[in-house]
Amino acid sequence: MSRAGNKHVEISSRATAARRPPPPPPPPPRRGIALVIMLLALILLGGFLVVSARLFVTVMRTSESAGRAERDIAEFESAIRVLRADVWGATSVAPDAAGTTLALQSSNGAAVRWHTADDDTLVRTIIPAANGDTSVQRWPQLGGRLRFAVAGPTVTGTLADATSTSGAGGGGDGGAGLQLVSQVLLAREMSR
Repeated sequence: MSRAGNKHVEISSRATAARRPPPPPPPPPRRGIALVIMLLALILLGGFLVVSARLFVTVMRTSESAGRAERDIAEFESAIRVLRADVWGATSVAPDAAGTTLALQSSNGAAVRWHTADDDTLVRTIIPAANGDTSVQRWPQLGGRLRFAVAGPTVTGTLADATSTSGAGGGGDGGAGLQLVSQVLLAREMSR
């Protein structure tokens, strides 16, 4: 009986094996997929490098132009500070007809002349009352835009190429104006 039982199990396992489908064959190796992945990685890296190079150039240009603007503002403020001091103590002020030259007489007798040179340089010349050396100060690229006007003790400096009229003093003629007052002339005017 044991032999007959073994036969039955043997026949039964053969029948089951005949009914089962054969296992699928192993997938074929994927050839060249690493090259495709490497190509995609190189494309992404190249795109990143192009964008970062453009960003670097833009940042450097912005930094340079911001530095240049800061220097221009500092030069302009320096010139206005000296002009304000000259006008503050002036005993007489007179612009030329074109408004490009302003002649001042200081309380110590020195003559101060502000004018714009042909190369757009704002020039300040001091001629001392006593024998002494004439001193000259220059502010490049500021003179071509600055125009002077005088009304009583007030000197108005107007930036000719500015479009805003909201500057200090208002300007009124299409440019941003800066009003400077001679305290000596104002005191004379008030004592009359």
